[in-house]
Amino acid sequence: MKKLNYIFLSILIMSCGWDREDFELPTSKADEIGASGIEINASSDPIINLLDLDQSVVNFEMVPTNENIEIQVVKTYVSAEDGVVETVEGDVYSTFPATVNDGKDAIFAGFTEVTPETISLNDNITYSFRAIRQSDGKAFPIAKTVAAIASCPVPEELFVGTYDLEDDQGLFIGPATITNAGGNARTITADYTIPGCCSFADLGFTFDLSCGQVFINEQSIGIGCGGGSNVDVVTPTSGLIGTFDGTDDTSFTISMFYSNPDCFGGFESTLTLTKQ
Repeated sequence: MKKLNYIFLSILIMSCGWDREDFELPTSKADEIGASGIEINASSDPIINLLDLDQSVVNFEMVPTNENIEIQVVKTYVSAEDGVVETVEGDVYSTFPATVNDGKDAIFAGFTEVTPETISLNDNITYSFRAIRQSDGKAFPIAKTVAAIASCPVPEELFVGTYDLEDDQGLFIGPATITNAGGNARTITADYTIPGCCSFADLGFTFDLSCGQVFINEQSIGIGCGGGSNVDVVTPTSGLIGTFDGTDDTSFTISMFYSNPDCFGGFESTLTLTKQ
C-alpha cells in the first residue's frame, strides 16, 4: 500500500507541472528569525537607585541585524512580591543605531501601578523589544531584555579596609580585614577563638550590604567538626539584623546566627566594627 501511495503522489506532482525548485515555505519562518535579530549594547549597568532615585539610569544602544525592521520598546513593571504587574508600550525606532538613555522620570513614565515613591527593593522595570517588519507591519517578539533592578548600590571603595572589632560572644578577635567581594558583597576575616578549646587565624564569611541592613547567606566560617558538619553562620530569623549607613563606612554592625548546634552553634552574635 505504501508503494502504491508513493506512485500516486509522484503521478500527481508530475501532472500538476510541479518541480522541486517550486516548493517554498509559507510566510517564512526565516523572516521571523531574521526580524527578531538585534544587538543591545549597554554603556552602564541599568539600575533604580533607592538611595538616590535621581541616579537611576537605563542606557543602551540598539542595532538590528535586519535593516527592514523597526524596533518598539516595551516596559514591564515586575514586583518582587507579586510578579508582573503592568506593561507600557514605548517608542518605535526606525533609525539605527538607536539609543535609549532614560533617567528617573523616563524609567517610570507611563506607569500607573508604580512610582518612584512606591517602588521597593528588588522590584524591577524590564525593557523588552518587538521587531516590526516594514513590509507588512507584522510584529515579532525579541528574546532579549534589559532590567533595571531596584537596589541600594554601595560604592566599591566603602566598607573595605581594616576595622577594630568587638564580638559580644568573644569569638572573633580584631582587627578584622574587609575586602570587596563584588557589588554590595564584602568578605570579613579575623582571628577566631573558642574559649577553652582552640584558636584559628583568618576565619570569616561573606555578607551583603542591602539598603541599610546586613545579610548573610548560610555558610561556613572556615572550620568544622568533621563529616561535613561545619561552624555555620546565617542572618538571624529573630529580627536581629546588622545595620549600616550607606554614606558613612566608619562603623557598622553584623548580626549572625550560628546555625549548626551539632557542631558549634544555636546562638546569636553581633559584631561591632569601627574603621581604623
